Amino acid sequence: MATGKDFLDTHEKLQRLMLRAGGILEWAKEHNCKFGIKKFQLLDATQKTVKDTATGHWVSILRPDLVLGGQTIKSQSSAKFLDVIVYNKLN
Repeated sequence: MATGKDFLDTHEKLQRLMLRAGGILEWAKEHNCKFGIKKFQLLDATQKTVKDTATGHWVSILRPDLVLGGQTIKSQSSAKFLDVIVYNKLN
């Protein structure tokens, strides 16, 4: 889990955590542990909205993809953690 001022900031923190020297991917390699990055879930959670200039309606802010080790992880509208469903709008 990472927090930041925006999604790009949190994605950068996650990338550093995974890819840095001594990071999670290096630790996994040293301990013969394989992560299936394709199985990762990304939940960019916020209640912030922006006004759509075309329609004038308030819409959710853009949730960019996260790229880790050449794999693209798309932000989901919900994710299940320990049998609890969490929604990206925190409702």
